[in-house]
Amino acid sequence: MLRLIFSVTLFGILLMGCSKSSLEKLASDTVYLELNNSFWASEHKNKSELWKDAFSYCKKARNKPNCAPVLMEYAFTNGSTSAPPIGHSGHEIDVPNF
Repeated sequence: MLRLIFSVTLFGILLMGCSKSSLEKLASDTVYLELNNSFWASEHKNKSELWKDAFSYCKKARNKPNCAPVLMEYAFTNGSTSAPPIGHSGHEIDVPNF
């Protein structure tokens, strides 16, 4: 029984260590699908601290794949056509500049 409790506790500690914050995920080269346009639209609408920090980071790190939805949300809601050149898949997209 003691072995089972130890195993479950150890698993929980390891699992907690694996979770990353949304800001840490933005800095990653791994695409996180949960950080999509809907997620950032909600954060932007609520003017959350997370949105402010994410936008500030992504303005400087435009090449990070998880920043694309942040920058696109800003572009779409502020009338700008300066969307990032990289989409969710990492493939280049064409954005017209009017």
